[in-house]
Amino acid sequence: MYPGYEIADFRDGVRYLDFAYLKADLRLVIEIDGFRTHSTEITRGEFSDSLMRQNHLILDGWKLLRFSYDDIKEKPHICQHLLQQFLGRSLIGRKEEVSAEIFLQQEILKYAVESHAQIRPSDVIQLLRIKKRDAQRLLHGMVMRQLLLPAGKGTKRIRSYKINPEHQPI
Repeated sequence: MYPGYEIADFRDGVRYLDFAYLKADLRLVIEIDGFRTHSTEITRGEFSDSLMRQNHLILDGWKLLRFSYDDIKEKPHICQHLLQQFLGRSLIGRKEEVSAEIFLQQEILKYAVESHAQIRPSDVIQLLRIKKRDAQRLLHGMVMRQLLLPAGKGTKRIRSYKINPEHQPI
């Protein structure tokens, strides 16, 4: 993720993207728009220029997500979830054939590595903002793929998980 990413303008000038995410053949622009500067305090010419800029980004192969500053500030989890959905869907069909489920499992593994602790379904629910049943399904799939191991002694209900030290990277 690159903040303030500089690109060549369609008029041979320079423009700056709020954020650019570059990975393989995915180029994503994330724009955060304040209400005042993008609605009430711009001229008709600036409004037209903003739309033309967006059109040129799309023609140049960029994907674009726009968020209001208010949503970033007041509803950050919704914005985060939307970004995760976009990235999960964008990875489908790529050469690696990474599914959305595998992408989410990778996020769970990153979290487990960073936390240096056992993870529970409630951790996954909070991390990915998903329902309990979806978290359990993801964790079960990771156990089946031998990425995670049950951390406790129980055999009927698994309440926490640990990384399998012998797992192969996804």
